[in-house]
Amino acid sequence: MEIIELLEELETAILQGKRPLMNNNPNIVMVDKQEFVDVIDVIKKMINEKYQALKANLADDQIVDLNNQKPQLYKNKKIAEQYDDLEAKQIIENARQEALEIKKEIDDFSQKVLQNLKLAVTKCKGRLVKLDTIIDMTQERMDKTAFYTEKVEESNLE
Repeated sequence: MEIIELLEELETAILQGKRPLMNNNPNIVMVDKQEFVDVIDVIKKMINEKYQALKANLADDQIVDLNNQKPQLYKNKKIAEQYDDLEAKQIIENARQEALEIKKEIDDFSQKVLQNLKLAVTKCKGRLVKLDTIIDMTQERMDKTAFYTEKVEESNLE
């Protein structure tokens, strides 16, 4: 008996199952539990046997294939090693190129930052010179005002 036939047998048992008296749902039927369990056990055994047979056949086929492919595998290994060397060199070269591009971008960015800083410092220098001049002028005015105030006080005292 095939698995499909056993599944059809289960399907038939479900379709021919009787509905419980107190339930109006047409999707609920009563079936013989033991009959289902027995059929499912048979299906499990059949699947396991077929799986084991396929696994054994596959293992045998792989052994035969490996024996036939040993010389080709050796050639493929040599080709792969050469290809790996070329690929590794290409990867290294690409990495070097990327590193140079990144370094150039960093250098360009650094130059822009330094130029902006220099401009800011230059502006600050100009402002500091103006501030220094203002301080000097204020100091002179204060000195003159203080001198004038002293002279007025001296003349008032006399």
